[in-house]
Amino acid sequence: MTMGIGEFANVFPSESEYIALAAAVAAAASAVVAMVTLVVTVWRDIIRDRPKLIAEAHFSPSANTDGGLLLNLSAVNSGRRPISVIGWIVLSRKKRYMVPSSGFFLKEAETWSHNTEAGDEFGPKDVIDIFCSDTTGKEWHVPKRNLKKLETNLLLFTNFICQAHPIKR
Repeated sequence: MTMGIGEFANVFPSESEYIALAAAVAAAASAVVAMVTLVVTVWRDIIRDRPKLIAEAHFSPSANTDGGLLLNLSAVNSGRRPISVIGWIVLSRKKRYMVPSSGFFLKEAETWSHNTEAGDEFGPKDVIDIFCSDTTGKEWHVPKRNLKKLETNLLLFTNFICQAHPIKR
């Protein structure tokens, strides 16, 4: 059985069918791209759209002549929402120490710092953990690598001061 030229033309889709097929493929691709964009945007905003606090601490010699130590605490809100911090807590081998008058409120990209006398409560060797807690109950800890460097940074700072200002006898 042979097909004529007119019968063979009905096998291929017409131009309007090609346009309809291309439109359906374009619509499906657009829907996929839109869904991926929506998921990425929502996920990114959930991650970024909250407070994030960076806490740091270091010791330095006190300006007093008694040879005491100052604990320098600092916090930076690196998130996009404001954060209200209740206070700082220093855990040492001897006891738990609450830093006095250390409550503060930070807006986006604001920095806070505070110096407190270490006294007999804690020293660089005694500190186990330093953290601040916010009003939601979340604890923002000073990184462990920063805690390990507390004593060495104090020694380096003291040696630098002693070399810069030698005691004349």
